[in-house]
Amino acid sequence: MDEIVVAAKRLPRLTARTACELIAHEGIVREAYKDSKGIWTWGIGLATTGGYDVLQYKDKPVSLETCIGAYLDAVQTKYLPQVLRAFPGKLEEHELAALLSFHYNSGAIGRLKDNDMDFMQWRRPPEIVERRKAERDLFHEGKWSGDGKALVYGRVRKPSYTPDWGSGKRIEVKSIIEGLLP
Repeated sequence: MDEIVVAAKRLPRLTARTACELIAHEGIVREAYKDSKGIWTWGIGLATTGGYDVLQYKDKPVSLETCIGAYLDAVQTKYLPQVLRAFPGKLEEHELAALLSFHYNSGAIGRLKDNDMDFMQWRRPPEIVERRKAERDLFHEGKWSGDGKALVYGRVRKPSYTPDWGSGKRIEVKSIIEGLLP
């Protein structure tokens, strides 16, 4: 796996393959919306509860590059360091990708036991079960499910500010990711 030097310590670098895997489990909404729990969210799952100022994108759709760039920044600066602290040993790329996907979605990396690795304990809401299976299979079997594409939703319904889930289109994002990663 590629590495970068951060503060004189070698850390695994986020690869395009890993970023594509994570994005395949998420959707992209180019303007602020309310998720299923009513939490303001934007882009690729960045939410106000995570400390992100997503309301700046209310009624202001932005480019895919802006959404993906913000996502990559969040993964590299927040989620990757947290995963590496929780699992300080050597991780293979597929293991790191599975752990990053799990943590980005659940925030529960500190509760995932190194000796257990039971991703299926976190299966609420029911819609998340397929993602957990994919993360489990990636971690334990090296089975990648991302194909370089993501579901991009074209509309946010107003005044509810919920995405029009029927407007999703699979769009190739791998080239955007490759262009944004160092």
